[in-house]
Amino acid sequence: MKVSKTLVVALLLVLLSSCKLATVRPLDPETGKAIIGTEDQAFNAERYVAERWDDPLMTLVEKDAVNLLDLLAALKEDSAAASERYGHQQGNSPYSFMVKGEGKVLELDSSSRAGLLKLDLDPFDGQADISLAVGPVIKGTALRDAMPFIKFNDFTNQLEFADVSKALHARVMTDVVEPFNAEASVGKTVQFSGTSTLSDPIVITPVRLEVKK
Repeated sequence: MKVSKTLVVALLLVLLSSCKLATVRPLDPETGKAIIGTEDQAFNAERYVAERWDDPLMTLVEKDAVNLLDLLAALKEDSAAASERYGHQQGNSPYSFMVKGEGKVLELDSSSRAGLLKLDLDPFDGQADISLAVGPVIKGTALRDAMPFIKFNDFTNQLEFADVSKALHARVMTDVVEPFNAEASVGKTVQFSGTSTLSDPIVITPVRLEVKK
């Protein structure tokens, strides 16, 4: 028996109309149930950071930041103990620290987009001891990883976790670096608070930066 093409197409349309498309949704880590939401409820890293920048982030840094020179001395004496006491670690990542201090600006290195202010620390010898990240590209994840309230398991995936770091760096640029005249600070003493892994060379992501009066 021959079946017309029209009949075959009609049968296929009926079958397709009865099928339901499955939607894959992320699971709530606490309840294990599917998260049902709209596009407006999708994770927004900029909003996440905005809601936490002043408090708890800035509050924590102002309260818990350790004098950089004191921390470096403690790390030299007993690295493991000092890291455990003053640092915070995300998984197997290096320890990140909240630090504060001051130094004389020797130069603004803008040879790459990851701009750096190079500082000489007390006792002053005319040599750069540390750098402050002034962008526009800020490398690393020390700012995110130093915050005990930002936990990887609170996010749906690695992309969201990475987006938080990018949003934090964007906030550093708008709130800290752009209002600060990095070029005009050369030769002056600046005070800073920020975060760093204290790897060699030491680069600090600032959350507060001002010329000492």
